[in-house]
Amino acid sequence: MKLYFTRREVARIVGVSPDTLKTWERYLPLKLRTRGGRKLYTRRDLDLVLQARRIMTEQQVPLREVAAYLASQTTKQAPEPFREEIHEGLVELLQRIRHLRERIQQVLEKGEHSE
Repeated sequence: MKLYFTRREVARIVGVSPDTLKTWERYLPLKLRTRGGRKLYTRRDLDLVLQARRIMTEQQVPLREVAAYLASQTTKQAPEPFREEIHEGLVELLQRIRHLRERIQQVLEKGEHSE
């Protein structure tokens, strides 16, 4: 099993450009190694990037929110049986927040048109 991956390898696996991945590195809670001036990803880093990509794609959550969520997950690890349940609850909460934002925007737009 491979221990380290280059940025180019991770970008290919995740399906983004190396430049996009370089941007994500500034936000995601990665623990990159440097060898010979090249950033190296561990399996944990690769998993975090894949998880971030999945959340951003499936849930339409911005990178900064995903990064904050993942940072909170990596610093406060819940016992294994509860992680999935907590994750599902957070995803549901994010969906509700998005829905409320949309409703507020609709109300505000109606208010502007009625004046």
